[in-house]
Amino acid sequence: MLQNHTKTALLLLAILGLAGCQSLGLSDPEKKVACPNYLILKNAAEITSGEPENPVWQVSIDRLAAECIAQGDQMTMRLGMKFLAERHKPGINIPNDARYFIAILDQDENIIGKESDSLSFEFKSENPIYSATIEQREISFAASGTDYTIYVGLEKPANQNKAVNQ
Repeated sequence: MLQNHTKTALLLLAILGLAGCQSLGLSDPEKKVACPNYLILKNAAEITSGEPENPVWQVSIDRLAAECIAQGDQMTMRLGMKFLAERHKPGINIPNDARYFIAILDQDENIIGKESDSLSFEFKSENPIYSATIEQREISFAASGTDYTIYVGLEKPANQNKAVNQ
């Protein structure tokens, strides 16, 4: 009878010990790892409205930065993106938002995931340039995520006949 209580007590201690390790983050800690390649898609890095030599406004992706964390068999990429918008003719009303996309390609360059989102710009009369930064987008994949390539680009506005991707 005493042996059953001892076994039960030891089992209970082992379970509590494992639960304690997990709650303290000791069982599977996060660690920084190399990120997959990430880059701005060259032909979608900029959108210009008007004629290229005489633009009305322009939106571009200025830079990307990433940090990758692995935990167990999952990797999370925190991707930061800096967008710039410039209004060349301040008196003209223009759209104040842009859409961008993030695409994930496998090692054979097949698109395995893509999502779009919008970014708003506020132009002030005293300053036609506005810079907005999306602090983070999180992308999760299997821990072997370095086999992927992440592309970021701007989408051509559907309602802008004169918008030109450059």
